[in-house]
Amino acid sequence: MPPLPGFSDNPLQTRSDLVRAANALLKPLEQYQSPGKARIKMATATAAGFSETAAQLEGFARPLWVVPSLLLESSEGTGFAPYAKGDADPSRVNTAAWLDGLKAGTDPPSPEYWGNVGDFDQRMVEMESIALAAWLRQVNHRCMPENNWRWFRVFVNLALVKTLGVAMEEVRGVIEQDLSLLDSFYLGEGWSSDGLWGDERKQADYYSGSFALQFAQMLYVGLSDELDPDRAERYVSGPGCLPAGFGDTLIGTATKKDHKAREAKYGKFAYSSAFAFSVPSGPLLGQLAPDSTLALRLDADEPWKVFWEPYEVRFETFLFGDEQLPGLVAKWTPWRHLDLHVKQPL
Repeated sequence: MPPLPGFSDNPLQTRSDLVRAANALLKPLEQYQSPGKARIKMATATAAGFSETAAQLEGFARPLWVVPSLLLESSEGTGFAPYAKGDADPSRVNTAAWLDGLKAGTDPPSPEYWGNVGDFDQRMVEMESIALAAWLRQVNHRCMPENNWRWFRVFVNLALVKTLGVAMEEVRGVIEQDLSLLDSFYLGEGWSSDGLWGDERKQADYYSGSFALQFAQMLYVGLSDELDPDRAERYVSGPGCLPAGFGDTLIGTATKKDHKAREAKYGKFAYSSAFAFSVPSGPLLGQLAPDSTLALRLDADEPWKVFWEPYEVRFETFLFGDEQLPGLVAKWTPWRHLDLHVKQPL
């Protein structure tokens, strides 16, 4: 991947450095924004396991974590200020476009409306970074997985209360229900599983191993200390808090587990966003980093073969729910001495 000016050469030491880095990451996205600015589509097909509308919402919502800070810079006129409507500096982020996107995405008559939320809907994951009351309230009336997704609903409801003027009593029951479930995942010494630990489910290497769950607890402390002081104190210094030196633990976790390369975006330090594989860390299947790629071998003494040297690459249409979506398909040959050709969607 080529260096990204403003990010790759950035010392990341001061707030001004971070603002410049944010600008460098967000500016290239503008060419992929939809006409109403509510969606971002960077590829012909995403190959995501959910609808195209939700996938393009994901493209819009993930950068929203930094957009408010850029809006603050613009309003205060401090340091590097992104431009708003009427300005013409092509090197700065158009923050006004993100506001237009929020309006279009949450307006049901809009052609870029993000859609009504269903049970176990990916849209609920993206709500965490969006603060618009009418659309967000849907999350409280849908079924959600009993895992890290509950943190998304907690933060959505905090946004409703702290930013949009919704009464705490209206959402307190849902928040408490979700937090009680999340607290039941606690394993000890600052670590939680992603879902209730039991004979049928033992999963702690995704969001816990990457410190996403711990970050969620710290974010909750910062946002809710006056609303839930007892739980905030417990997350900071009581049972359930992170032990001292957890950064060293992260390094050890990422270098000692034999399955550390299995989940690309959660546990690997070397990951390619351009190709459907990551850098292997050993010969075991769990270390090959095939991610969503098919891996084959003839017997236990042979190395695994993964997608390589594709041919007959073409686009095909796939049915996902009630949507016809384009997808990329290619063939590859695992062993040159065998007449075996694998057709694989990418």
